[in-house]
Amino acid sequence: MTPEELASWGECYLEASRVFDAAEFFKKAGHQEGLDRLKQIALEQGDAFLFKVVVGGVPGKGKASDWDALGRRAMELEKFSHAVNAFLASGNEEERKRAQDELNTLFSRPAESAANPLQVVE
Repeated sequence: MTPEELASWGECYLEASRVFDAAEFFKKAGHQEGLDRLKQIALEQGDAFLFKVVVGGVPGKGKASDWDALGRRAMELEKFSHAVNAFLASGNEEERKRAQDELNTLFSRPAESAANPLQVVE
């Protein structure tokens, strides 16, 4: 396939909201405009996993300021696991700890809770 055909497939996947498939086609095509749009979507949605795919999936890729912005947006959206990953990538340890605390609070349940799926009822 030519780069233009790959980019066209990426556009089709993006229109269908299949952002990870779109990212793969845009990367193979070297279609920076498409990757930039996906990066913006990741930032708006606080999606650290998509952002990582878009910037190459390698630790240290992407600007620390972008990762911090993504982490802040993820915190606003209460996507705490994404925030933890974003702040880890940016090297912002203080905010990573805050996001981790929020995540821990979200998943902490009293042992006697009916919501605890691991509790054995006798």
